[in-house]
Amino acid sequence: MCELSKPRLNLIDEGFVYVNEDIAEMELHWRVQKTGGSPVELGSLEVTVVATPLSLPPGSHFLVA
Repeated sequence: MCELSKPRLNLIDEGFVYVNEDIAEMELHWRVQKTGGSPVELGSLEVTVVATPLSLPPGSHFLVA
């Protein structure tokens, strides 16, 4: 098995999900899956929810805080 194929223990990965107000008011469920779609059972999962209000200025292509 090559070095890149070996399981990486204690891996910290980071991702972002953009949630609008309607979705934020719903009860959310967290799941982890492999890139192929198969589920992963974790011993623990830490999720941090952060809210940063964004707006889209007139004529802009990018959101700003």
